Amino acid sequence: GRNNKDRPCERRRVLSSIMNEADPAEVMADCDLSLFQEPEGYFRERDPPHEECYDRPSGHGPPLHLHFIGKHSLWGHLLWNASRVTCEVLDGVDVDLPHYSCAGRSFVEFGAGAGAPALIAALNGASRVLITDYPADDVVQVLERNVAENIADETIRSRVFVEGHLWGKDLEELVERHGQFDVCILADVIFNHAFQRELPQSTKRLMAPKGEALVFFSHHKPHCAHLDMQFFEMA
Repeated sequence: GRNNKDRPCERRRVLSSIMNEADPAEVMADCDLSLFQEPEGYFRERDPPHEECYDRPSGHGPPLHLHFIGKHSLWGHLLWNASRVTCEVLDGVDVDLPHYSCAGRSFVEFGAGAGAPALIAALNGASRVLITDYPADDVVQVLERNVAENIADETIRSRVFVEGHLWGKDLEELVERHGQFDVCILADVIFNHAFQRELPQSTKRLMAPKGEALVFFSHHKPHCAHLDMQFFEMA
């Protein structure tokens, strides 16, 4: 076949022939139609699902064995630094929020990804935990698998729920099924500026009176830091 560098000339010849009222069928039959095909490797294959161990601080239980979806436009394919910091807070070892206690409190996590913070809350004695992320089958199935593989105790597991949730949508139904929560976990989700109005709606509706939100984040795009901070104004 012809090299890529020859294809512009091929296109010009096709167009010129058609404009000169030649029979288009004859012109196309004589052409190298591969000029309309994307080069090999143009469409990059989606990265496959993978696994990762999160090592908890010494004395705070075994590592979490986490499954992740493949690389995804929703960013749930990695354990981001903000999630790691949230895990340290919930394990009571963070330098800024030492001795934080999960015992007897209810938690909901938004945009959970692999759900590491919510899992730790459950393992540390939370009374009830709801883990949510985008309502796509592969996203929800990964969360369900992480619950099943990291919480062996059936009593604890019976207090953990997984649900697909689109921020700002179906809030009354969600509250009817699960109630409100003492703590809302938002780990590295406020940079999603397109949904900054909807995320506070979910947070406020699912937060119990006198509840609190744990919001941890990184400025992934430093030039958009002011947009990240807009979340707190909307909330």
